[in-house]
Amino acid sequence: MTQISNCGHDERGKYSGGTPGDQGGEYTIRNWYSRPWKCVLRYPKKAVADEIADVSRKAALNQNIGYCQAHRRTYYEALKIAPNWDPSKVTKAVEGDCSSTTTANVIAAGHRTGETALQRLNPDIYTGNMRAAFKEVGFEVLAGTKYTDSSDYLLPGDILLNDQHHVAVNVTAGTKSAAEASGSQSSGSGSSASAADNASTIWSYLKKKGFSDIAAAGIFGNLYAESALNPKNLQNSFEKKLGMTDASYTAAVDNGSYSNFDRDGAGYGLAQWTYWTRKQQLKELAAKKKASIGDLDVQLEYLYTELTVNYAGVSAALKVAKTVREASDVFLKQFERPADQSEAAQKKRAAYGQAYFDKFGGKTETGVPSYKVGTVYETTVNLNVRTGQGTGYRKKNQNELTADGQKHAINGVLQKGTRVSCLEVATEGSNTWIRTPSGWLAAYYDGDIYIK
Repeated sequence: MTQISNCGHDERGKYSGGTPGDQGGEYTIRNWYSRPWKCVLRYPKKAVADEIADVSRKAALNQNIGYCQAHRRTYYEALKIAPNWDPSKVTKAVEGDCSSTTTANVIAAGHRTGETALQRLNPDIYTGNMRAAFKEVGFEVLAGTKYTDSSDYLLPGDILLNDQHHVAVNVTAGTKSAAEASGSQSSGSGSSASAADNASTIWSYLKKKGFSDIAAAGIFGNLYAESALNPKNLQNSFEKKLGMTDASYTAAVDNGSYSNFDRDGAGYGLAQWTYWTRKQQLKELAAKKKASIGDLDVQLEYLYTELTVNYAGVSAALKVAKTVREASDVFLKQFERPADQSEAAQKKRAAYGQAYFDKFGGKTETGVPSYKVGTVYETTVNLNVRTGQGTGYRKKNQNELTADGQKHAINGVLQKGTRVSCLEVATEGSNTWIRTPSGWLAAYYDGDIYIK
């Protein structure tokens, strides 16, 4: 029997109102038990999963961390300022509940291992939306009874979830877990099903096909929102409906035991293809290549074919987009067309795309600098501040700049040596513009670097 990190109740056996910190038995390491569990959430990279287990173990052993639903975020707030996100370094009495401590520990593992997808998790996740949220960042959902009814096949870092009631983290290996470790988790090198590993392949493919950094990032943000860059991703709502996981659905279609792939209405793959003709064409391409429907290379080829044939207008619009948000909105509204096209959804997808633009964008050998959102730069010359990205936009007056901007400007012109924060990056032909709190500035213009 394995051991689990379990945050279950306060010192009185209640869920709110206790004394801060662990007064005994609130957050502990205990033997596995049946809640019963509805599924296991497993991260595909062994090193990251091991870190989740280690962080969760350290948290359970720190007597400063107790249980209280009313103050569930105080543990996360203390953890994010602890040295290297180390729960053993939390020195004041704080509280969490089962879902908030689990999520905080996964975020911490993301920071400690450099796994950026995990760093972006919302710390306010609860058991009811945890399955979908964790799947979105790359966790595999294992719903078979071999995982839910005993600890034999569990690996360190596996997350035990009952969506309606509770969640805990497994921290030791089950007696039959050796095959699991070799078959379902990677060391992080070579071929891997994780978003982090697939990202480089996808970015390289899009760039080789002629997409700009901005266009590629716009596509990326949507693919990440749809599938967390997992080509075997089965639409969440269909897992329960069909009684299948990502892996079992893919295998069943590949081996012919499931024949309704085309018309079952389930979103699948990188772009969550749903309409029957699109899924049929994807399956036909996989068969032609003698590959799985979940093969990343097959899906990238199919995606590019769609963008150059059936959705050529989308491809054209992407190539002239001047900001990641513009490119992301084009792909969202004209290619993906999800039910939720709200402003919030648009911002979320664009933010995902911007993160990948910041990670991969500008990595060329042309000498053109790369600018990243959130970075502070310095002007190398006096610069006009404009209302938009390009010389065709109006210059701003002194009183239109921020209070800080006015301190460093004369007649609306920012002076050489002014430090500016980058809020957005846009291109205009071969020129690069960045948006600052005061307005748009030419960062790289006609071969000259104005901001560095």
